[in-house]
Amino acid sequence: IISVEPDTPDETMNELFEKYDLDIVYDYENFNMYAVSVSEPLDAEQTDSFIKELEQYDYILAVEPDSVVYLDSSAEVQ
Repeated sequence: IISVEPDTPDETMNELFEKYDLDIVYDYENFNMYAVSVSEPLDAEQTDSFIKELEQYDYILAVEPDSVVYLDSSAEVQ
C-alpha cells in the first residue's frame, strides 16, 4: 500500500506506476492510498529495498508491504 500527499496529481502517480511496472489493485481515493502489485514476486530483501526506493519520492508518505491480520486468534490460517 502506497500512501501519498493529498495533492499528488494522478499523472504523477501514473508515471510512477509505469516506471516500476506496478498494477493498481485498488485506489483508496478518500485516503490518498493505492494498493498495488508488482509484476514479479519479490523476496523479503527485495521488498525492503523497493520500499526504501519508493519512500525517496517527496510525495510518498509511506509504503507498507502486503500482510494479513487476523482479529480472532481462533481463526484458521488458510
